[in-house]
Order: sequence, then C-alpha cells, then structure tokens
Amino acid sequence: MTGSLRRMSLALAMFVLPAGLCLATITSTPAQPNVEQSVTFSLTGITGLSISSIQWDFGDGGTASAVSMVSHTYLSPGTKIVKVSYLFGMAGLFPGKEETTIQIVERRTISASSPVAMIGQPITFTAQNFFSKSVRWDFGDGTPAVTAGTSVVHDYALPGPFTASARDFGGSSPSSFSTTVQITIDYSRRRIQASPAIPAPFQPVVFTATGFYTTNIRWDFGDGTAPLSGTASATHTFAHSGTFQVRAWDWDGKVGDPTVLAVTVVIDYTRRRIQSVPDRPLPLQKVVFTATGFYTPNIHWDFGDGTPHLSGTASATHAFAKPGTYLVRAWDWDGKEGDPTSLTLKVGEPTGPRAPFQLYFLQLRFADGLSYKVVPKGFPFLVALADLKYEGTGLFQAQWLVDGMPFQVFSQALPFADSTTFNSGRIPALPTQMPGMHEVSLRILQPQAELIVPTIRYFVTAGTELPSRSGLTLRVERVEGLQGVECSLLLDQLRLPSGRSFILNGSVTYEVIEPVRFGLLRIHLGEELVDQQLLRDLKVGEKRLFETSLFNPSPEAKTVYITLYDISDPANPRLLYLKRLNISASS
Repeated sequence: MTGSLRRMSLALAMFVLPAGLCLATITSTPAQPNVEQSVTFSLTGITGLSISSIQWDFGDGGTASAVSMVSHTYLSPGTKIVKVSYLFGMAGLFPGKEETTIQIVERRTISASSPVAMIGQPITFTAQNFFSKSVRWDFGDGTPAVTAGTSVVHDYALPGPFTASARDFGGSSPSSFSTTVQITIDYSRRRIQASPAIPAPFQPVVFTATGFYTTNIRWDFGDGTAPLSGTASATHTFAHSGTFQVRAWDWDGKVGDPTVLAVTVVIDYTRRRIQSVPDRPLPLQKVVFTATGFYTPNIHWDFGDGTPHLSGTASATHAFAKPGTYLVRAWDWDGKEGDPTSLTLKVGEPTGPRAPFQLYFLQLRFADGLSYKVVPKGFPFLVALADLKYEGTGLFQAQWLVDGMPFQVFSQALPFADSTTFNSGRIPALPTQMPGMHEVSLRILQPQAELIVPTIRYFVTAGTELPSRSGLTLRVERVEGLQGVECSLLLDQLRLPSGRSFILNGSVTYEVIEPVRFGLLRIHLGEELVDQQLLRDLKVGEKRLFETSLFNPSPEAKTVYITLYDISDPANPRLLYLKRLNISASS
C-alpha cells in the first residue's frame, strides 16, 4: 500500500513540474568580501515557478527570512557555508535547498614608518584598506587616544616596546589592528662631564649630565657611597685615589641603561712635604717630623734606620742611634694607598768650618718678603734678595738672571758654617722700563749645587701708578676647553692640557666713584700677550661679563695674568686691577 502511494506522488510531481525547469543557485557580491564589508546574496536560477518563502543561514550564526536577495556583514574572517531553504511551485508545495561556500578575508592592516626608533623621533602610522577615513588611534604609551585620518604622526617620550592600535569607523569598529614599535635611548648623545677632570682625593668634583632626556638623574659614583637622586648636576668627593666608574641614569634610574664616565682620582705628591726639626740632628737627638699637605692625618712612618714603622698622626718623634744619611718616608691612609713622600736626612755630620763647603738652602724674595710684586713703570731701586745657608768655608759665585738674561754677578767668600743674605744691587736696580711680567732667578756658578733655584716675579704697569683694588672685583668664574677638551678651575688654580685651546669666562664688578670711559682688559700667558678687549663706559655699580680665548699654552707657561687698565687718558694709562691664575698640567 505504502509503495503504491509513493509511486502516485512521484507521478503527480512529474506531471506538475514544467519541462525545462532549472534548480536555484546562490551568488554573492563581492565574491571575496572583507570583514565588516556588506555582502549581497542572491538566489537565482529558478524559472517558471514562484518562490513562496526563503530562509537564509549565513554560516556565522546569522539568519534572515527574505526574498531572493539579502545583505549580510561578517565580523570575523574564515570560510563560511551559506545555506538557503525555500518553497516553490504551485501553492509552495515543493521544498528546495541550496548551499555555497564563501571566504571572508581581512585586508586591513596598520604599519609604522620606523618599527625601531629613538625617543622623540617622529613615527608615521598608516592604516591600509580601511573602509572609513576616520580612524581611532591608540599609541599604547598612556597618551590620550586620537581620532584622525588613515595616517598620523606620533613620537614617544619613554623607551620600551609599545603596541599602537587602530579601529575603523572612528573607533566604532569591533576589530582592532595593531603594530609594535621598539623605542630606544640614544646613548650617543648623553655625556657626563667632571670638573675638575682629574681630581685629587677629598677635592669636590662637579658632575654634569648633558644630552639626557630628563633632569631627574640618578647618580652612582662607583666608590661604594650611596647612590644619589637629584638633578642634572651633582657634587661629590672621593676619599681615595683610583679609577671610579661614575654612572648616571635618566628617569631616576627606573628606565634604560646608565651612561658611564671613568674618573681617575690622582694623589698630588707635589703638595706633600716632610719637615724635620732640627734639620741636621745629632745621634740620639729627638727629631720632630711633620707631614704637611697630606690628605689624611693617619700617616705611616718609616724612618729608614731599621726601627719598626710607626702608624700615627701627622707628627712623629724619632731619635737616630748612629750618624748617617737616612731616607725618611711617610704614607697617607696608614700606608695602605699610594706611594710615599720622602725626606733625606743627614744625622751626625760634622758642622762648622771643617765641613765640606756646600749649599743646602736657597730662597729668593723681594724686600717685603714676598715672591711677587707689582711696581709702576720707571720704579727705582727694585732689588731682589737671596737667603743662603751653607756648610764649611769656600767661595760662592752666582749670576742674577732677569727674564733668563744675565744681569749681575755676585762673588763672595763665605767663612764658617752660617747663613747669609745678598741682593741683586741697587745700581743698576732691576729693570722697570718695560711693562709686563718679568722673572728673576739665579744661576749658581760655584760651588756645584743640587739645589732647585726658585723663580720670583714682578709686574711693571703701563702707567706710573699702582692699581687700587678698592671697589673693583675681577673674577674668573669658568674655564671651558674647545672641541671637547676638559679643563678645570678651582679658586685661582687652572688645570689645562698642554697645546690646546680654552676660554676664560668671568666678570668685572666696578663700584669706584668715577666711571671709566675706556677700560682695557689684557690677558698674558706667561710674558706673552694673547688677548685683549675694550670695555667701554664702565659705569659705577655695573657688572660687566667678559669671555676671552687663550690658545696653545706651552708646557713652560705656568701663569695667566689678567689686567684691567683705565686708558681714558692714553698718555697716562692706569692699572686698575691685576689677577694671577696658576696653571698646572692635566693629562
């Protein structure tokens, strides 16, 4: 019975369906749509019959009941199976089903012009294949998001990896597109400068961080002291000699690597002295040794006679058992650091006229006891004095030198161990006709001596009056090396590399009653005039800045002289001020 019904239904269907009827097909536009792009689906290919109802399934959970044409938007990429069920024929008696596969792709991306960039370097972000001209940008560094076009420029203020993202349709798109940029620190622009560049122990050193991104600098001085958080400048003293790795970080050390400067702290042995009282002791006589110019009071003593060493203070007492010549040595830091300073001490040598004739002390000075003097042009009777101590009896011959040239010869028999003073002579006196700096020294002709002969200096002004310093101050406030040369200024001491250029910066403060119409600032390097500049209309109470260049100081040049003249009356220039700066070489 059932089989007979099936055959009857099939015969009825064959009777009802018109000949030449085609089954339906599904078409989509566009064929490969983008995520969030509207897709139009059409059911086509059924002819001769009407469709009474259509049910769409888009393969992503979305459905629609409509006619043969419908639109749908996909929110994720992938392969989607689209199905449609429908009824057709007379009174919708015949069901139909069709399906097709569609590929959803995502073509939208964003890119960065510089995936790796420095802090502060502009980066262009570009959105490709977006549907809208309004894009919401988030740069991932905590700065506020912005709505702009498909291209935008941004720079980062901190280092690190950052993920920049963008959303289509002014930010309303559910899809977010991102790219990562690596922001790095330009360490090549950062520098640490130290003044002085080569300090001594316990000497204040000013460190300056230049080219850093922030002023919130963390300092580590490399000597075991606690790190310091502060500004772009810090002052520190080192308690020991050695080479220390001074490090400085931006952002108080929370971000990035440090910039490093190796600072070498050097012991200045030339400032250290050992003095003995008496300076020519006898055996078993107590000798008081004093260490002066040392860096610490914890001195380690070796008296050179085989007795045990002594650790104590800057002063020590010792007696030598036998005559002889002893090398007395003293160390800073209780002998744990640095080389010693030495004194050769003769004990128990015969004294008096029977001793060999020899010199053991020589000092040059002017009549007022000083080693430096300022005199007006044409000053009469300028005399240098020499204080001499000697042993034995013999003939002493010496020649006075002025600016290295022979001046006067002195010859005198010196009987019996004693001390004496002789002068350069009043006729002729030391020359004072040529303005500028002059040096006075002594050449010992007899006896042969190993003494280091000192040099004293006098300055001859261009006028006939000595300078009056009342109410006038001349300061050198800073010394700068050119082309990265490191120099330092401490009080009136300059540390300069030989053969390089540097600039002195300073000020003149003038508080004298009468103004100066024309002032002339002159700079001498030793005896050589290297620079001068005119100061017009120097008013009462005015502070005038100056900057002057000095070039190529030779190893022999040990002093810089800065003079200020009043040349309002050219026939009678008047020296207002003279300042002296001592030069020491730096490596």
